[in-house]
Amino acid sequence: MGKIKFTSKLVVRDEKKERPFYEDALDRYAALKEQLPEDVRIRIHRAFSWLKRAAMAGESGDDDVRFITLWIAFNSAYGQEIGRGGSWGDKTNFKEFLRNICLLDKRGSGLIRDLLLKKVYGVLRVLLDDQFCYKNFWEVINSGLPDDLWREQLQKEKQRTLRAVMEDDTERVLHTVFERLYVIRNQLLHGGASCGSTVNRGQLKNGCLILESLIPLVLRIMLDNVSFDWGKLYYPVITQK
Repeated sequence: MGKIKFTSKLVVRDEKKERPFYEDALDRYAALKEQLPEDVRIRIHRAFSWLKRAAMAGESGDDDVRFITLWIAFNSAYGQEIGRGGSWGDKTNFKEFLRNICLLDKRGSGLIRDLLLKKVYGVLRVLLDDQFCYKNFWEVINSGLPDDLWREQLQKEKQRTLRAVMEDDTERVLHTVFERLYVIRNQLLHGGASCGSTVNRGQLKNGCLILESLIPLVLRIMLDNVSFDWGKLYYPVITQK
Protein backbone atom coordinates (compact mmCIF):
# COMPACT_ATOMS: atom_id res chain seq x y z
CA MET A 1 0.00 0.00 0.00
CA GLY A 2 1.51 3.35 -1.07
CA LYS A 3 2.16 6.17 1.29
CA ILE A 4 -0.37 8.96 1.46
CA LYS A 5 1.27 12.33 0.99
CA PHE A 6 -0.26 15.36 2.65
CA THR A 7 0.46 18.68 1.05
CA SER A 8 -0.29 22.07 2.43
CA LYS A 9 -1.09 24.84 -0.01
CA LEU A 10 -1.87 28.39 0.89
CA VAL A 11 -5.12 29.39 -0.75
CA VAL A 12 -5.61 33.11 -0.97
CA ARG A 13 -9.24 34.16 -1.20
CA ASP A 14 -10.29 37.57 -2.36
CA GLU A 15 -12.94 38.50 0.17
CA LYS A 16 -13.61 41.81 -1.55
CA LYS A 17 -16.89 41.38 -3.39
CA GLU A 18 -17.82 43.44 -6.40
CA ARG A 19 -20.15 46.28 -5.45
CA PRO A 20 -23.75 45.85 -6.64
CA PHE A 21 -24.57 47.83 -9.78
CA TYR A 22 -26.83 50.20 -7.82
CA GLU A 23 -24.48 50.84 -4.87
CA ASP A 24 -23.40 54.39 -5.76
CA ALA A 25 -27.01 55.54 -6.11
CA LEU A 26 -27.91 53.75 -2.87
CA ASP A 27 -25.12 55.61 -1.03
CA ARG A 28 -26.55 58.88 -2.33
CA TYR A 29 -30.03 57.88 -1.17
CA ALA A 30 -28.78 56.95 2.31
CA ALA A 31 -27.15 60.37 2.66
CA LEU A 32 -30.32 62.25 1.66
CA LYS A 33 -33.02 59.93 2.94
CA GLU A 34 -34.13 62.00 5.92
CA GLN A 35 -34.40 65.17 3.83
CA LEU A 36 -36.53 63.73 1.02
CA PRO A 37 -40.21 64.54 0.43
CA GLU A 38 -42.28 61.51 1.43
CA ASP A 39 -43.48 60.64 -2.07
CA VAL A 40 -39.96 60.79 -3.48
CA ARG A 41 -38.56 58.74 -0.60
CA ILE A 42 -41.17 56.02 -1.09
CA ARG A 43 -40.58 55.88 -4.85
CA ILE A 44 -36.85 55.48 -4.47
CA HIS A 45 -37.11 53.08 -1.53
CA ARG A 46 -39.39 50.82 -3.57
CA ALA A 47 -37.12 51.03 -6.60
CA PHE A 48 -34.06 49.97 -4.58
CA SER A 49 -35.98 47.06 -3.03
CA TRP A 50 -36.56 45.68 -6.55
CA LEU A 51 -33.01 46.45 -7.69
CA LYS A 52 -31.72 44.36 -4.80
CA ARG A 53 -33.95 41.47 -5.90
CA ALA A 54 -32.73 41.89 -9.49
CA ALA A 55 -29.12 41.68 -8.29
CA MET A 56 -29.90 38.41 -6.48
CA ALA A 57 -31.50 37.01 -9.63
CA GLY A 58 -28.44 38.03 -11.64
CA GLU A 59 -26.11 36.26 -9.23
CA SER A 60 -28.14 33.05 -9.53
CA GLY A 61 -28.34 33.29 -13.34
CA ASP A 62 -32.12 33.77 -13.42
CA ASP A 63 -32.42 36.31 -16.21
CA ASP A 64 -36.21 36.05 -16.40
CA VAL A 65 -36.67 37.24 -12.81
CA ARG A 66 -33.76 39.65 -13.24
CA PHE A 67 -35.46 41.45 -16.14
CA ILE A 68 -38.93 41.47 -14.56
CA THR A 69 -37.67 42.90 -11.27
CA LEU A 70 -35.63 45.54 -13.09
CA TRP A 71 -38.76 46.55 -14.96
CA ILE A 72 -40.70 46.81 -11.70
CA ALA A 73 -37.90 48.95 -10.24
CA PHE A 74 -38.29 51.38 -13.12
CA ASN A 75 -42.06 51.41 -12.69
CA SER A 76 -41.55 52.19 -9.00
CA ALA A 77 -39.68 55.34 -9.95
CA TYR A 78 -42.15 56.79 -12.45
CA GLY A 79 -45.61 55.38 -11.64
CA GLN A 80 -48.06 58.05 -10.51
CA GLU A 81 -51.70 58.91 -9.94
CA ILE A 82 -53.85 58.33 -13.01
CA GLY A 83 -57.05 60.03 -14.07
CA ARG A 84 -60.36 58.42 -14.86
CA GLY A 85 -60.19 56.28 -17.95
CA GLY A 86 -56.40 56.00 -17.68
CA SER A 87 -54.40 52.90 -16.95
CA TRP A 88 -51.50 52.01 -14.70
CA GLY A 89 -48.27 52.43 -16.63
CA ASP A 90 -49.95 54.85 -19.03
CA LYS A 91 -47.55 55.67 -21.88
CA THR A 92 -48.22 59.40 -21.63
CA ASN A 93 -46.91 59.43 -18.05
CA PHE A 94 -44.02 57.24 -19.11
CA LYS A 95 -42.95 59.53 -21.97
CA GLU A 96 -43.27 62.60 -19.77
CA PHE A 97 -41.10 60.96 -17.11
CA LEU A 98 -38.37 60.15 -19.65
CA ARG A 99 -38.55 63.70 -21.03
CA ASN A 100 -38.13 65.20 -17.55
CA ILE A 101 -35.26 62.87 -16.67
CA CYS A 102 -33.42 63.75 -19.88
CA LEU A 103 -33.97 67.50 -19.48
CA LEU A 104 -32.77 67.49 -15.87
CA ASP A 105 -29.77 65.34 -16.82
CA LYS A 106 -28.73 67.80 -19.53
CA ARG A 107 -28.86 70.64 -17.02
CA GLY A 108 -26.79 68.55 -14.63
CA SER A 109 -23.87 66.21 -15.23
CA GLY A 110 -24.97 64.45 -18.42
CA LEU A 111 -24.91 60.97 -16.88
CA ILE A 112 -27.24 59.43 -19.46
CA ARG A 113 -25.34 60.80 -22.46
CA ASP A 114 -22.09 59.35 -21.08
CA LEU A 115 -23.84 56.03 -20.50
CA LEU A 116 -25.17 55.84 -24.06
CA LEU A 117 -21.89 56.89 -25.66
CA LYS A 118 -19.61 54.72 -23.57
CA LYS A 119 -20.85 51.97 -21.30
CA VAL A 120 -23.81 50.57 -23.25
CA TYR A 121 -23.12 51.78 -26.81
CA GLY A 122 -22.15 48.31 -28.02
CA VAL A 123 -25.14 46.66 -26.36
CA LEU A 124 -27.39 49.40 -27.76
CA ARG A 125 -26.25 48.64 -31.32
CA VAL A 126 -26.98 44.95 -30.83
CA LEU A 127 -30.44 45.73 -29.44
CA LEU A 128 -31.21 47.99 -32.41
CA ASP A 129 -30.17 45.25 -34.85
CA ASP A 130 -32.32 42.58 -33.18
CA GLN A 131 -35.62 42.05 -35.00
CA PHE A 132 -36.98 39.85 -32.20
CA CYS A 133 -37.40 42.84 -29.89
CA TYR A 134 -38.75 45.07 -32.67
CA LYS A 135 -42.52 45.58 -32.51
CA ASN A 136 -42.96 46.01 -36.28
CA PHE A 137 -41.26 42.66 -36.94
CA TRP A 138 -43.95 40.81 -34.99
CA GLU A 139 -46.73 42.89 -36.53
CA VAL A 140 -45.52 41.99 -40.04
CA ILE A 141 -45.02 38.31 -39.15
CA ASN A 142 -48.52 38.04 -37.67
CA SER A 143 -50.19 39.93 -40.52
CA GLY A 144 -48.49 38.04 -43.36
CA LEU A 145 -47.05 41.20 -44.95
CA PRO A 146 -43.75 41.03 -46.93
CA ASP A 147 -40.53 40.70 -44.86
CA ASP A 148 -38.92 43.62 -46.67
CA LEU A 149 -41.27 46.00 -44.88
CA TRP A 150 -39.92 45.45 -41.36
CA ARG A 151 -36.31 45.11 -42.55
CA GLU A 152 -36.33 48.58 -44.09
CA GLN A 153 -38.06 50.09 -41.04
CA LEU A 154 -35.59 48.42 -38.68
CA GLN A 155 -32.56 49.87 -40.46
CA LYS A 156 -34.06 53.36 -40.67
CA GLU A 157 -34.89 53.40 -36.97
CA LYS A 158 -31.42 52.12 -36.09
CA GLN A 159 -29.75 54.93 -38.07
CA ARG A 160 -32.06 57.58 -36.56
CA THR A 161 -31.34 56.34 -33.05
CA LEU A 162 -27.55 56.17 -33.45
CA ARG A 163 -27.61 59.65 -34.95
CA ALA A 164 -29.64 60.80 -31.93
CA VAL A 165 -26.93 59.40 -29.63
CA MET A 166 -24.31 61.56 -31.35
CA GLU A 167 -26.61 64.60 -31.31
CA ASP A 168 -27.28 64.21 -27.56
CA ASP A 169 -30.98 63.61 -28.17
CA THR A 170 -31.20 61.26 -25.20
CA GLU A 171 -34.98 61.43 -25.05
CA ARG A 172 -35.34 59.98 -28.55
CA VAL A 173 -32.76 57.28 -27.78
CA LEU A 174 -34.43 56.20 -24.54
CA HIS A 175 -37.84 56.20 -26.19
CA THR A 176 -36.57 53.77 -28.84
CA VAL A 177 -34.73 51.65 -26.27
CA PHE A 178 -37.83 51.26 -24.13
CA GLU A 179 -39.96 50.42 -27.16
CA ARG A 180 -37.59 47.46 -27.69
CA LEU A 181 -37.50 46.52 -24.02
CA TYR A 182 -41.29 46.68 -23.91
CA VAL A 183 -41.44 43.88 -26.48
CA ILE A 184 -39.24 41.71 -24.23
CA ARG A 185 -41.38 42.64 -21.24
CA ASN A 186 -44.56 41.61 -23.08
CA GLN A 187 -43.06 38.29 -24.15
CA LEU A 188 -42.31 37.43 -20.54
CA LEU A 189 -45.41 38.76 -18.80
CA HIS A 190 -47.90 37.56 -21.40
CA GLY A 191 -46.53 34.05 -21.75
CA GLY A 192 -44.79 34.63 -25.08
CA ALA A 193 -41.61 32.91 -23.89
CA SER A 194 -40.80 29.83 -21.83
CA CYS A 195 -39.21 30.21 -18.42
CA GLY A 196 -35.46 29.76 -18.80
CA SER A 197 -35.76 29.48 -22.59
CA THR A 198 -32.52 29.55 -24.58
CA VAL A 199 -34.34 31.14 -27.52
CA ASN A 200 -34.53 34.68 -26.13
CA ARG A 201 -31.46 34.71 -23.85
CA GLY A 202 -29.52 37.24 -25.94
CA GLN A 203 -32.28 39.84 -25.95
CA LEU A 204 -32.99 39.25 -22.28
CA LYS A 205 -29.37 39.63 -21.17
CA ASN A 206 -28.90 42.79 -23.23
CA GLY A 207 -32.12 44.23 -21.83
CA CYS A 208 -30.92 43.52 -18.30
CA LEU A 209 -27.54 45.16 -18.93
CA ILE A 210 -29.19 48.33 -20.19
CA LEU A 211 -31.70 48.52 -17.33
CA GLU A 212 -29.03 47.79 -14.70
CA SER A 213 -26.93 50.63 -16.10
CA LEU A 214 -29.76 53.11 -16.60
CA ILE A 215 -32.03 52.78 -13.55
CA PRO A 216 -29.41 53.77 -10.91
CA LEU A 217 -28.67 56.89 -12.99
CA VAL A 218 -32.37 57.73 -13.15
CA LEU A 219 -32.54 57.45 -9.36
CA ARG A 220 -29.44 59.65 -9.03
CA ILE A 221 -31.09 62.31 -11.20
CA MET A 222 -34.24 62.14 -9.08
CA LEU A 223 -32.18 62.49 -5.91
CA ASP A 224 -30.39 65.51 -7.37
CA ASN A 225 -33.77 67.10 -8.14
CA VAL A 226 -35.94 66.28 -5.14
CA SER A 227 -37.86 69.56 -5.39
CA PHE A 228 -39.08 68.61 -8.87
CA ASP A 229 -42.72 67.51 -9.09
CA TRP A 230 -42.47 63.77 -9.78
CA GLY A 231 -46.23 63.33 -9.51
CA LYS A 232 -48.50 61.90 -6.86
CA LEU A 233 -48.12 58.26 -5.85
CA TYR A 234 -51.00 56.09 -7.03
CA TYR A 235 -50.32 53.55 -4.26
CA PRO A 236 -49.21 55.51 -1.18
CA VAL A 237 -48.37 53.81 2.09
CA ILE A 238 -51.53 53.63 4.20
CA THR A 239 -51.29 52.47 7.78
CA GLN A 240 -54.22 50.51 9.16
CA LYS A 241 -55.96 52.00 12.19
